[in-house]
Amino acid sequence: FLAQRTMNHWMIRLRFPAFPTQEFLQLIPAQRAIVDRLLRQGVIRTYSLTGDRRELWIVLRAENESAMQTVLNKLPLSEFAQITAQEAMFHLDSVELFPEPSIN
Repeated sequence: FLAQRTMNHWMIRLRFPAFPTQEFLQLIPAQRAIVDRLLRQGVIRTYSLTGDRRELWIVLRAENESAMQTVLNKLPLSEFAQITAQEAMFHLDSVELFPEPSIN
């Protein structure tokens, strides 16, 4: 029996200031590019911005808290945010429950 490497899900909340600076706004394209890459890689599972644009809600996969923090440190807007992170017991989404059928 080989130990299986597990990836834990983390629920992250980034809370931003009410009035973003010009520096903050200029970093949004870089943030989007990194998030798009992490979404394609399956590291970020979900990425949502609240209607008032003050909070990002992210579910990401990482082996441990240190790996999760490494991912967050890659996000340019994280330096402007109050961050809370909590390891999830589990995370279900429709992609995992109902994968796209293969026509092969």
